[in-house]
Amino acid sequence: MVVVLYQNLVLKTIYLNIDEINEKYVDIEIRKKRQNFYLKNNIHLTNYLSIEKNCNANILSSSDSFNLNEYIKLDKKIGNWFLCGKSNITKITYT
Repeated sequence: MVVVLYQNLVLKTIYLNIDEINEKYVDIEIRKKRQNFYLKNNIHLTNYLSIEKNCNANILSSSDSFNLNEYIKLDKKIGNWFLCGKSNITKITYT
């Protein structure tokens, strides 16, 4: 039974935005610990930074390859659900 369930499992990429890792923030150590937790648990740093209206976020992915177009499409879908069709992202930069 478990084997059948596993065979029907569709693997999806998970994207996480975490607080930007930057020495200018007073809580830098907490931010680093949070990032390290994800890295230890096989979530990958993408080297992309999401520039948003109120904050910046490092983008992490469960996949070791990052698909920027897929991420942007997903962000727009989330914006439609929660933000009246608007994305918080103003820019995405490669770091």
